[in-house]
Amino acid sequence: MPYVLTTKTTPEQEFEAELRAKMLKAFPWLPPKALKHQRSFTFKAGLKEITVNGEPKTEAGARLDILVELNGKPLAILELKRPGERLTAADAAQARSYAKLVEPMAPLVALTNGTNTAFFDTYTGQAWVPDNPDEAKLAALIANAATLAKADFKAAIEQLMADAPEVWMSAVRQVSTATLDEMTGEWNDPTTTFVEGWGFDRRATQRVNGLLREKARLVMVEGEPLAGKSHVLRELVQDLADDEAFAALYVQADSGADLFQMLADLLSSALDWPLTRDDARHWLQIRARAAGPVLVLVLDHVGRGDGDLRKDIEALTSNAFGPGVRVVLAIDDGAAGSLLKKATGRGSSALAPRASRVAVGPLDDGEFQAARRRLSERRIGLMAGARYSAELRHPWVLRVMANEVFGADEYRDETLSAALSPLPGLDLLDSVREDFDTTEPPYALYRALAKAVLADLDAGASIEHRLQLGSGYIARRDTVNAQLADHDVRALEAAGLITPGRSEDGEIHYAIRLPQLLASELARLIAERLASADNAPVSETVNWLLGTTGGLFLGDAIGAQALIDAALKGVRLSADFITSLVNRPPVRKVLAPGTRVGGWMDGLGVITMTLLEAGAVQFEKDGHRMVAEVEPGEPTEHVAWNDFQPWLILSRLAGRPFFLTEGQTVAGRGDFALLLHVGACPTVLVEPGGDVDLRSLPTHQLSAEVSILCHDAGLAEPITWSLFGFLSRDWEGAGDRLIDEALTAAAPGLLARLDVALREVADLAGDERKAWAKTARSERVAPALKAAMDEAGQNCPA
Repeated sequence: MPYVLTTKTTPEQEFEAELRAKMLKAFPWLPPKALKHQRSFTFKAGLKEITVNGEPKTEAGARLDILVELNGKPLAILELKRPGERLTAADAAQARSYAKLVEPMAPLVALTNGTNTAFFDTYTGQAWVPDNPDEAKLAALIANAATLAKADFKAAIEQLMADAPEVWMSAVRQVSTATLDEMTGEWNDPTTTFVEGWGFDRRATQRVNGLLREKARLVMVEGEPLAGKSHVLRELVQDLADDEAFAALYVQADSGADLFQMLADLLSSALDWPLTRDDARHWLQIRARAAGPVLVLVLDHVGRGDGDLRKDIEALTSNAFGPGVRVVLAIDDGAAGSLLKKATGRGSSALAPRASRVAVGPLDDGEFQAARRRLSERRIGLMAGARYSAELRHPWVLRVMANEVFGADEYRDETLSAALSPLPGLDLLDSVREDFDTTEPPYALYRALAKAVLADLDAGASIEHRLQLGSGYIARRDTVNAQLADHDVRALEAAGLITPGRSEDGEIHYAIRLPQLLASELARLIAERLASADNAPVSETVNWLLGTTGGLFLGDAIGAQALIDAALKGVRLSADFITSLVNRPPVRKVLAPGTRVGGWMDGLGVITMTLLEAGAVQFEKDGHRMVAEVEPGEPTEHVAWNDFQPWLILSRLAGRPFFLTEGQTVAGRGDFALLLHVGACPTVLVEPGGDVDLRSLPTHQLSAEVSILCHDAGLAEPITWSLFGFLSRDWEGAGDRLIDEALTAAAPGLLARLDVALREVADLAGDERKAWAKTARSERVAPALKAAMDEAGQNCPA
């Protein structure tokens, strides 16, 4: 059978052959074997290596820069033009800039379009005519070039940063990477902004990316302190790292900083490109008006939005520049509003019509699942009920809790996995006290910050300020300055442990960047006040405790920890004190239409709600109004449960074994009694507020007064988490006695919570404990719960 042998070449092979032919044609007098070329080469600018990639490009007028070597040493930068393309002075200037930066300097520049070839002396720029050339003369030329000082290094860099996208894009990306790397640390370092390997997709990043492609000149990424704004910016920089249309320059900005000076300092330091403020501004103007890729200035930690930085951002996003430079900035919620107003506070600023605003709030369901998957990759899971935890929707809480796992000796055994608590509280505060040495600066200064937070509350903080404390910790600047010396405040700012901002009420404040440490210090200070108030009326002390911790982020855990700390200081937990808290259960109230209330909604801040007829609610924020109607068949009464704080504190306290006293006499084990009493609460016992969807817990309404959580919600309530802890520790003897008491009381709420706790205990390791939990649930608790639900006409499959 006849056959035909064919040899096929790839486009890559064809290009390589064409390149070799053009190079030999440009240097016909040199031995072919002595010549080699590099399609990609690097030059060093400061500590950064900039890569020039001479790969084929499809756009019209494209030029390629190739490094030609003679016997292993740089000879020339060969500029390849398309056949018929004119050889221009601009081409020669760019190639000379490359040649000057190659180490050692390439003495020649050659431009060719395949037909015509022109040579230039790299150092002088003069045309170079190969008069009877040979290898010896070229070797001397190379040696001479190696001895020439790069006196015009700045001009070479400036030429390439202005005209060569492959250079300036590579440069700014490397600067960004270096800056982000400096901000990234290990899991056991709580002060670093980022952790290696910890990050997940945020919807805000997708939104910012889309706005840039829609040609937005200014994008403001807004959110509460520690909401994850910096992570959004880092993700944006990473997303644009290989994008041909954009290059992102990440900059840590300060509230009163001069942006152009910051850019000059950053590029000068990183690239050995000596720039003044005016040089940086001029370079940005060139970039803003140039065709081709867009430079995205990514400004993180923008403070109050006043001073020179506001003016610089206004200039950059004005018509004085152009669409080739765009700005993305991260700013706290309170400061965002002031940035969009005139310095006088009245009327809109020049930035208002230019700004596209993107909110970053607590993790939504998709983001939470992404974070969960990332933890799972590291053998860390979340227990049942985590889905409904408002605290776990704060990325910093997940990081702090995961940090404790990584530091545990057991975690080194790669056959084991860990499970995080669905309700961070006392365990979180325990770990904080192991991680931080508060006897030495800078962490010792957090005690003064905690005093400032309490001082603001004692002084009657505004409703906006108090509501903001529900999602993170802030202290008024004046109050902080009264507690700390100026140099201590500056030290905290320099270390990134506090950042200036503006509250919803317009006050300048400091945001606390280690909220877990502040919560611990608040508990210690509150414990000291409880100790000093040992002889005061119990009701007065209880009211102060509730008024102080109510509404604080992790306030119920702080209150419970304060009681424990006070007990460790010798202040006994009297039966009268606990009884006073027990006698203040949540209260059900029906609110009349027309009632106006203030509240905090994650991602939006302070909002005003007006209750309307037929169950509708009007939400108002910054003059914008929205009415939410109730679904058909849903109750139309406005029902609110108030005064949760006393029983939430007791729920946390019940998770630790303790004894009550009457005078000098031990009255009995307090945690056992609280688990029975608080565990019987007839309503869902979680902190009200937060995200509406997050609070849509699956429940069973047994009557108008009794509502219990479905087992699908897992350990979503602090009291159920405490029951789980008790049954995990004391499952023999005390666990059975607790179940006996619960069956006698037959309270549906207690039976439902016991059912959930036993389900989770049955999933723990340990054959005997698992067997006990399964039997106790299936043979004792589950039948009693089913009977209570049957009586109410409710059904829930096991």
